[in-house]
Amino acid sequence: MVTLSDSWYAEPLFDYEYKSYQLLAYSQNIIKNFTDRKFYPYLNELNRHLARIQSFNIRKFEIEESLRREIKEIDHLRANIIREPIKDNSGLMSEIIEILRFAERELSAAYETGRQELASTQQEIQIRPIGIVMSHYRNGYLLFKRSLNTRIYSYNVRYIHRPAADESYKDVVTTFLEEVQTGTFTNYGELKWNLIRKSSSACNAYLVETNIELPQFETLLPLAKQHVIAQVI
Repeated sequence: MVTLSDSWYAEPLFDYEYKSYQLLAYSQNIIKNFTDRKFYPYLNELNRHLARIQSFNIRKFEIEESLRREIKEIDHLRANIIREPIKDNSGLMSEIIEILRFAERELSAAYETGRQELASTQQEIQIRPIGIVMSHYRNGYLLFKRSLNTRIYSYNVRYIHRPAADESYKDVVTTFLEEVQTGTFTNYGELKWNLIRKSSSACNAYLVETNIELPQFETLLPLAKQHVIAQVI
């Protein structure tokens, strides 16, 4: 599996051709996952890489300014030291900028491919509540119908608090419980109440259905988690 570290562009060796091959291998591997309908964590990884590139672009002038500077003269009247930047004769900064310019084009194209493939795949998935759904319930069940079997997961929504309010978020923890045989006309309402009776607690339940084969962990489960999060207040 081809991966990129968080600081791949700043790691030796600083060679445009080498970094380009490294990036293209990563991009092609990511796109292959998308065509195989595997979207997570790959879309999120791409998004993080693009965010780091954009952050670097914003800060690159600040970084250049912070490089070691020579003393040009001393202003005795104002008790101030006047400095001037040392020229980057190595060309390191310009090399990194060119690498990231190429990376931003490639990764943006891969990200757009992923978004389009995901939108197309979502049309093939139906997620619907089983019975009444209460928006203040944080726990419940996810039932994934596959042919004549149904995989059952329990879930719990938790709030991850961060010092900054805009960095806090909701997360969903799931646990696989069992896979049961279910027919074409299964009463999922009855199955839900059987699960509730076992756990002795009120909760929500959602049925996830699709007519095509999709990866469970890279696609179906993450999309079901997103759906659950959107329902919880």
